[in-house]
Amino acid sequence: ITALLLAHAVCATVQDVSIDAMAISTIAHEERGRINAWMQVGMLVGRGAFGGLSIWLASHVGQAGLIAALLGSIWWSMALVAFGLPRQAQVAAGVAMPRPEASPAAAAQMRVRAFGERLGAVLRRRATWMGLAIALGAGATFEAAGGLATSMMHDSGYSRATIGGFFGFAVLLCSGAGALGGGWLADRVGHGRVVFGAAIACGVLSALSWSVLSWGAERGAASA
Repeated sequence: ITALLLAHAVCATVQDVSIDAMAISTIAHEERGRINAWMQVGMLVGRGAFGGLSIWLASHVGQAGLIAALLGSIWWSMALVAFGLPRQAQVAAGVAMPRPEASPAAAAQMRVRAFGERLGAVLRRRATWMGLAIALGAGATFEAAGGLATSMMHDSGYSRATIGGFFGFAVLLCSGAGALGGGWLADRVGHGRVVFGAAIACGVLSALSWSVLSWGAERGAASA
């Protein structure tokens, strides 16, 4: 089971990166914010459906039915990518490769060399390191806040039902609204500006949330 879960994690990460690359290569620049917003909403809906909702679903269709629903959603998305895009878009996204005139071995060697050259060019770009800095800053702050919020709310005296409802409904609704609003705003005023403003807001709100939850946990400990 551990090996399967690790393999699934690797494949899911590769899929996540590939979807972003496909969106960049096939979608016009002025529409990327909105398309990525809907991608985020889809992820949130899937997380909610196969997260808290899966407990309710499993009670009706059983564990096997739940796994079948998960496999069906995965294969459906694969079919959309494989057959729903025109061949030109598939080639641009790397889903389908043009037929090489060289031998298979030579074509594979050319692809490896081209990938190495592109990777080197990416690593030499200033924007790459700025993106990594943003991910390590705002992205890590966001994930850390979300990961610690459950335990800190529990320490503050919130019930399990309240915590589950908060993350199962309120957080998903607000995250979806933020994704759609942010995508629309990014396409109108500029992607870089929205990323910069959202990163600052995320850091400030994370600090405020930590302060409030810490204060609540201290009050709960003192009253106990």
